[in-house]
Amino acid sequence: MQSTIDCASGRSREHSLYMRCREGEPGRPRLSLLHGNGFSSGTLMPLAEALPESWNIWLPDIPGHGCSGMPGTHHPDWQDMADSIAESLRHQAHTATLGPLIGIGHSFGGMLTLLAACRHPAMFSEIILLDPPLHTPGLIPVMHVAHATGTWRRIGLVKKALSRRRHWPDRVAMRESLQKRQLYQKWDPAALEGFVQTGAVESATGGVELACDPAWEAAIFASTPQRLWAKIKRLTVPTTIVNASDNAIFFARAGAERAARVNPVIKRIDHGDSHCFPMEDPAGTAELIENLLGHQ
Repeated sequence: MQSTIDCASGRSREHSLYMRCREGEPGRPRLSLLHGNGFSSGTLMPLAEALPESWNIWLPDIPGHGCSGMPGTHHPDWQDMADSIAESLRHQAHTATLGPLIGIGHSFGGMLTLLAACRHPAMFSEIILLDPPLHTPGLIPVMHVAHATGTWRRIGLVKKALSRRRHWPDRVAMRESLQKRQLYQKWDPAALEGFVQTGAVESATGGVELACDPAWEAAIFASTPQRLWAKIKRLTVPTTIVNASDNAIFFARAGAERAARVNPVIKRIDHGDSHCFPMEDPAGTAELIENLLGHQ
């Protein structure tokens, strides 16, 4: 996987956005792959490598993840993060001259891909969202109340993130520790290795630590995008939402079904047994993507 680094224009280096890329052949499909909350671009490298070698692929690290810097605020602004990724992709992939991308994102990365396509439709010919946490209209005010009352810390995903181990003596210890956790036990070994190598950084106190601060991961889990459904209704980019069968994100399927009802450019399909299917079965996910794109 060829690696490049880009600092999004108009932002300080502390707030830079990094991405990896694989250069394919001119005229072949051009994709962006965006990882989920708490992870890093390396978790999707096996998926990228399972796609045809001729395809051109960009893998950004979401702000506050991997090699990307933190945004300038402690409260997650989903649209701002989506805009920064779109801005960086515009420069790296030369979308103004070489044409639009096929945007693909897993989980939170799917949501940011959706928001980027809503704001920057000319950048994407179509998007594929892999089990995105589409907040239903009824859930959004509940999340707002949780923030207003301080009960957001009781949300299950938030509690898990805040209790997450962050530091290890080295990457070997990190790998061994993660292999024992249920979340990672079904992952393809290459996806786990991608996380160990790109989702951790050297710690100032020695050893390695998660690049994504668990507090930032928790803050994202506890937040919602602004005016989500107004944006979904105005979306013009052809969209496929893929839902896993385990309903790990309990509202994801209901949100996807509603999105497909309110906007005819959106379709919904089922695939995979687990929310983490892109990391558990990169080859199967690559085959799914190729089928959705008509073996371009």
